[in-house]
Amino acid sequence: MSNFTTRLISGTIYVALIVLVLVLSMVWGLWVLLSFFAVAGLIEFNQLTRVNRPYIFRIVLDCAAAVWLLYATAQSGMAITLGLGIYIPYLLYLLYVVCRSTFLPHQDMLRSLGNSLIGQLYIAVPLALAIRLTLTINSFFPITHYNGLLLLAIFIFIWVNDTGAYLVGSRWGKTPLAPSISPKKTVEGSIGGLLLALLSAVILRLLLFPELSWLHILLIAAVVAIFGTIGDLFESSLKRQAGVKDSGKLIPGHGGILDRIDSLLLAVPAVYLLLRLLDLY
Repeated sequence: MSNFTTRLISGTIYVALIVLVLVLSMVWGLWVLLSFFAVAGLIEFNQLTRVNRPYIFRIVLDCAAAVWLLYATAQSGMAITLGLGIYIPYLLYLLYVVCRSTFLPHQDMLRSLGNSLIGQLYIAVPLALAIRLTLTINSFFPITHYNGLLLLAIFIFIWVNDTGAYLVGSRWGKTPLAPSISPKKTVEGSIGGLLLALLSAVILRLLLFPELSWLHILLIAAVVAIFGTIGDLFESSLKRQAGVKDSGKLIPGHGGILDRIDSLLLAVPAVYLLLRLLDLY
């Protein structure tokens, strides 16, 4: 089987899973999928940063905490009326990590502590916010409604931005965007990806989001394109420092999970903050 065929099949399965879960409004399916992303992403993150002591116990604890954070978000939607007590185990995990590093120091203490905390901030929290963006909380009663269309739109903007950046960059790209991190990315390609994302926003507004103003949907698309590109570059810098081409080998032809969700990890928090600033959420 050729590399192109392998990439096509694995990429199709990856996209189909995401679309299926979001379109069918499967909140627990989304939790399972994003929990898998979190666990695989944290393992790859630790491999990239090469912190091995104490590796097994810490990474298991980190992964368990991330899965619990996503579960708590899916369960309560971060609504005070539904009880924030469900987040107590996650807070205890954070306290444990800091206290353990304080009272049981070792040679890699600082890097180990940094990996745990940064891994949660970089991977677990954005994926929890991704679940949060699918939940609409009733203002008067503790009722949570699930709608995956906004998160689906974010994925579409990321995919369209990547496609546009590649097509325009390979044809007209001349000015390096970040030559020390990713020599193939160009300013022209990034502009092309942004414009294509804005075009896709126009189409999605007509088909799925008639209640959103043109300005709002275009702002969301622009934020996803810009911060998605930054997220891609950030993960590329991690790989460059680690001296590897891909974050892993989990997805045949595409690399690891972080290679697939790097843009999402920055785009989702940026969109969430935008929606809060616009008082849309």
